[in-house]
Amino acid sequence: MGTRRPSAFAIGLAAAIGAAMLAGCENGDRRPAIDPPNGTQAQNAEPVPTYSDVVETVNANADRLDQLRASVVITVRRPDPEDPDELVQDQAEGTFQLDRPSNVALSVRRLGETFFWLGSDADRYWWLDLRDKDDKYALVGRHDLATPEIAGDLGLPVHPLELLDLMGLTGLPPVDTTTVGPPREGNVAWGDDRQTVVVDVPSRWGTRRVTLEGGSLLPIRVELLDEAGAVILSSELSEHEFVRERRGGIGPKLASRASVMNPAENTRISIKLFNAEGREPTAAAFDLPRLVRANRIAADQVYDLDSRVGEAGE
Repeated sequence: MGTRRPSAFAIGLAAAIGAAMLAGCENGDRRPAIDPPNGTQAQNAEPVPTYSDVVETVNANADRLDQLRASVVITVRRPDPEDPDELVQDQAEGTFQLDRPSNVALSVRRLGETFFWLGSDADRYWWLDLRDKDDKYALVGRHDLATPEIAGDLGLPVHPLELLDLMGLTGLPPVDTTTVGPPREGNVAWGDDRQTVVVDVPSRWGTRRVTLEGGSLLPIRVELLDEAGAVILSSELSEHEFVRERRGGIGPKLASRASVMNPAENTRISIKLFNAEGREPTAAAFDLPRLVRANRIAADQVYDLDSRVGEAGE
């Protein structure tokens, strides 16, 4: 079966909110021996926090973001296809739902009508394009079969599972307790301003660099780097707010605004979360067969993004 590519707006949207298609995965402690960014560690008299201390604080907050529901407004600024020197802006609203470990859903609406639906379950991720009532289709792939070529079919320059990291909704890999000795040096360093802590951990196809606020250790910047150390995507995280608990208590904190930059495409996407609540999402939001039926997508319009995997092995 062949594959289809989303429209230009869909590709721009995917580059930022593709995070909402997928659940984050917890990698093992495979941290590379990376030199401290800009050599800043040697310039600070105070000792940098240990990796284990950073992980404990960061994950204590991130692990509480197990169930989440929020309204979202997404703004995409990208070059005008007819005049690359000019920027155009698209905006949409929607609903984001998360139910760990693997269920994520994002419905994207304009003028009250849903035209994209992104989601995932334990095994798969999907993109439903519902804009044209006479030509609705779905793109579906498996988490464990994702490759750079398959990610390219969705207009994504990184592994799909890593996009949730850009919203600051995932923790850091835990310390590997099966080995003896401290974490390798070079993974944690002071930022240039000495008010931030910079952590490098492995990503699927490179490195994830997370900048944390010095006191709270909340994420304020995330960069995804390729194997050569070049930035592929980055996000600025701000307006941290408490999540409302389902029973009225105070929950964990999250960045209610993520500004994601794709330097290769000169595209910036702002994702603003409103009224975030720690409550159980709707189970039907993560049921792909039900979503396909409910949106009346024909069986021959469900495209397998992993078909090239089988073709490559023939």
